[in-house]
Amino acid sequence: MQKKIILNILVLWLITFAFIIPLFAQRWIFSPLCYMSEDYKKNAANLVDKLNAERYDKASEYLKTLNVELNKNEHIRRLAEASIVSVVVTKQRQVCYGKDFDCEPHYLQQVVAGIDRESKLFFASKYRNETFSPVLICSVDPQWKQQKDLTDILSLFPAIFRYKNDLFHISESSRAKETQDYAFCLDQSISSLKQKPRYLLMFEDDVVVFPNFFSTIVNILENKIEEQSSVRGTTAEKRCWIKLYFPEFWAGFAWEISKILELIIIALVGGILGCIGSVLILYHQRRKLSILTWFLHGSLYLLTIALLVSRQTLLELLRIHPSLLNVSQFSGCCTQAVLYNTECIPNIVKFIRSPECQRCKNGVDLGLVEFGERENLKNRLVQPNLVQHIGMHSTVTKNKNAVSMLFHDVFRGNLSGG
Repeated sequence: MQKKIILNILVLWLITFAFIIPLFAQRWIFSPLCYMSEDYKKNAANLVDKLNAERYDKASEYLKTLNVELNKNEHIRRLAEASIVSVVVTKQRQVCYGKDFDCEPHYLQQVVAGIDRESKLFFASKYRNETFSPVLICSVDPQWKQQKDLTDILSLFPAIFRYKNDLFHISESSRAKETQDYAFCLDQSISSLKQKPRYLLMFEDDVVVFPNFFSTIVNILENKIEEQSSVRGTTAEKRCWIKLYFPEFWAGFAWEISKILELIIIALVGGILGCIGSVLILYHQRRKLSILTWFLHGSLYLLTIALLVSRQTLLELLRIHPSLLNVSQFSGCCTQAVLYNTECIPNIVKFIRSPECQRCKNGVDLGLVEFGERENLKNRLVQPNLVQHIGMHSTVTKNKNAVSMLFHDVFRGNLSGG
């Protein structure tokens, strides 16, 4: 009997790890079983650009449906009364490092169109009126009149400008300037409004929101943030921001305490399921393998699956329902999409602009880390990401990993991996 059980276990392992997992692994970019030819890796940047062009076409079609005379006025009106305002920080993409690609990637239209569409869909379905989260564009480009993406949509959305007269010329882009640009947008986004919103959604102009973005945000605020604050008596000021994006390339299993704990939990769940399985399968049998053997088998089986599937892929399963999303304490990279409590913004801006901030010259995300450490803030990161990073072409960062930027598209079948 025991030999038969062991044989069945070996067959299960063979079917799972020799057929089932490898069959699906080609859609899991970060799986160690995902095979990518050298030709595929070389063409990854072109694939990213191809998908970018398709998204741009869809965004352009959506923007054409908006009423030029009414849409901007609707957003301006909502800025005076909304509890959540979306701000998009934008600067012209002046340098493209990919080949055979137009040096105006048209990210801004995609970002703004996605936010506007998702906002109106959610708030109309939930509140059945004209309310929505308004969009405010914040231009930090000294030569903004040359940014065609921006000038094309100024008739549809309100905007604020760091360099209003377009007479400035800054030849070099730097992390320090990027930090001060961001501080300007944070500051002006609330000081220019008659009524300060409760939350500010800050987007850099190279991310697109996933479907149901605003319903997820509202669910997180109501059930994971504000509810915890009232139950634990924690003031809202101690939770100054929630990061909505973290690079998938760095989100895998690693030698970090939090991720090691995740692996331990997965092993424990596998062990418990193994024990339950032994009871159900062998309930009427007299001879059984020991409970410890079943526990070890279940633990190792599920742990191996998790490692081969990859943490990034497993996180995608949490999108089934907003309540499953992981909201954990976090203060590191990045600022592509951040939800701010506006009560904290004046202090954040003051610190970032001051000479006290030692790390601000290396990026706004590091400046926020330093501010959080000084103030002992309990800030959060939502996983999986609520936005997709599309910024292959940047004026600051070179040599981006094009393959990792295909993760969501390959996972959803928009492209075939391998």
